[in-house]
Amino acid sequence: MRRDEWNAFVKEHMDISDRQTLGIMCSVNEADQTQAVASIAAKLYDCIIKKIPDIDFGGIPLSKGDITKIPNYMEISECLTTLRDLLIENKQSTSSVDTIFSSIEYLKRYKETFMKGFTLECEMVVVTYNTIALSIVASTSLLLSSAIEFIKDPAAEQFDLCISKATKNNTKDGLLFNNLEKFNKACKKGTVEKAMMDLCKAQREVRESTTAQLQENFITTAIAAATLLALATCIIPILHQLTSFLACLRQNISDYFAVEADIVRLNAEKVNYDRSKSEESKKKIVAKQLKIADHFKSISNKLAIKSKKAESDAVKDIKNEEDKKYKADEVYDTLPDSSGGLF
Repeated sequence: MRRDEWNAFVKEHMDISDRQTLGIMCSVNEADQTQAVASIAAKLYDCIIKKIPDIDFGGIPLSKGDITKIPNYMEISECLTTLRDLLIENKQSTSSVDTIFSSIEYLKRYKETFMKGFTLECEMVVVTYNTIALSIVASTSLLLSSAIEFIKDPAAEQFDLCISKATKNNTKDGLLFNNLEKFNKACKKGTVEKAMMDLCKAQREVRESTTAQLQENFITTAIAAATLLALATCIIPILHQLTSFLACLRQNISDYFAVEADIVRLNAEKVNYDRSKSEESKKKIVAKQLKIADHFKSISNKLAIKSKKAESDAVKDIKNEEDKKYKADEVYDTLPDSSGGLF
């Protein structure tokens, strides 16, 4: 581990106001540094695991690492394309939509690795996939609900989609989008792929070995120091922030799908309206569109209110958990040989 990496890690996670801790952290060798990183990573990961029961992943785990097999995958893609077209038409930034599309593409690119993680029952790989996949579903619905309105076209007497003039919340600046962007950047650097592959390899070795050990549900014996550092400083913090938000939101996944379904249904009814020739038929279609519009507005308003509170609550939880500083005796069970007897 490079000295600057170790110094940054110690500054972020260790209580360097404690002289004994500072002395030990400044003197330990690379092997003991790796042990400290593994211990901190395990503690941070445990915060994530405790939040999982409060999150409704729906049928996402059943896709077993293949994002194209999650429920409503085609509808999500259609909605994102529709929104992107509307933004381009209105000469607005498509960065939020592009962020979600990129996350989808990276999950598709690493499909084999994530599927292997499910087969090997490698918990962190499974948690990573499920969390990013649900974040894609949730961010799509929150973006649609904040960016799109159903407006009745006076000329055609039917409803159409348009970009909302009044933004309901700062969705694109929230925890979901910020962390999906971090995930995309980590994927671009190759950090995520290498970490997931190393975790799968370690899981396989643990299964095949009778001597390998598991520490607090976290594989530490067969993972390189560089991967442990990437997990502790990059991937785990991303998962921690996403799971914190999703747990605070406590939203049924069916509600996300309902938002996306309304967009798809309205588009379908628009096609039916254009093809319809009788006035009676057109009136029935407009009545359907009105019901869809009312349903969309109702769910969108509820999501906006809940997501705003969840964002606030999650930020507080994250700060409390990530700001914790550890003393040396909380990281090491016994005095590290390389510390020179500073305990």
